[in-house]
Amino acid sequence: MPNHYHLLVESVRGNLSAAMKSIAQGYSQYVNKLPGNDGSVFRGRFASKLVLEEDHWFHLPVYMHLNPVRARLVVRPNQWQWSSREYYATRSVGNKPEWLVTEKLLAEYSDLAGYRRYENEVLQKRRMPPFKFDKVLFGRRQGPVIVEKQQEIGTGVSKQKALKDVVELTGCSLRSLEETHMGPRGNAPRALAAWWMVYGAGCTNVETARTLKMTESAVAKILARWKGRGKRFKDKSLWEWQKQLLESSDLMASGRV
Repeated sequence: MPNHYHLLVESVRGNLSAAMKSIAQGYSQYVNKLPGNDGSVFRGRFASKLVLEEDHWFHLPVYMHLNPVRARLVVRPNQWQWSSREYYATRSVGNKPEWLVTEKLLAEYSDLAGYRRYENEVLQKRRMPPFKFDKVLFGRRQGPVIVEKQQEIGTGVSKQKALKDVVELTGCSLRSLEETHMGPRGNAPRALAAWWMVYGAGCTNVETARTLKMTESAVAKILARWKGRGKRFKDKSLWEWQKQLLESSDLMASGRV
């Protein structure tokens, strides 16, 4: 767009900030080589939003590709050259950048024709954005908006195996993993189960929340605490349990956690 850009990214290594810094610096260097330009192009930190709902994830590419039409910069989306839209909607387009991954998203629409049908329905206002789409994802309008789908890491274990691992390791019951315990320590096995379902079995926050009878926000907060963002867990046994689960998988060796 004229004064900002949108990216839909999957942070495979959890290094989104470093990647955005590299993009901003590289583009600034390119612009500053042009006559009459000097200094940084973007001001402030990028804004990031984590996509948790599957219907939001499904709608997001079309939302982004239709931005120039909504802003009345063009009449049709294929007229906007600063977009990946043609790689999703046209078979004849070649020379796709190697960093642009379209296969996952196109599979959600079945094929190119399915994507175009959905896009046309949105254009003709026969299909509206999912519930709370604009409020949840684009409540802030400061700087470039970076939207990332939750990374599904996974070790090959199933959701059921992940829960069984936690039960056997902690000595709790499956039913107790659905209980909310108040207090500074909370339900430690439940926190471990949430982490292992996401990073061991590759479950989404939504699926994890439904399985453990908790909110998606609660799952996100638990994962943030595991990564050291916010308050750390006071129950020291959690870290020992985590270590044992890691040692039983390939996550530690591959450096993905």
